[in-house]
Amino acid sequence: MVWDNLFYIYIIFYSLSLGADLINKLLDNFEDSLPRKRIYCKAAKNIKKFRFTKEDLENLLKSHSLQEIANKHEKLFGVKITKQTVASWRNKWGLISNKYLG
Repeated sequence: MVWDNLFYIYIIFYSLSLGADLINKLLDNFEDSLPRKRIYCKAAKNIKKFRFTKEDLENLLKSHSLQEIANKHEKLFGVKITKQTVASWRNKWGLISNKYLG
């Protein structure tokens, strides 16, 4: 066998996502490491993604499809959601939508 012309290239990418709380705990535990590069993270716990109220959603479901409601949410609040999110909140609140609109 001739192995001179064969090249094997293995490129492996790993990704690890740690929460802000864990990063902050690590920074607290290792107080002496890299003092100039210590940046604490803000936890995004209290960010509410879906901002329509139950009454607003009930009114919108009468005349708009789920996708139109999702697009309207992005225009009003600047937060992009999917029609599955709208459907999830519709089901959670026990609302009924127009069957022809979705």
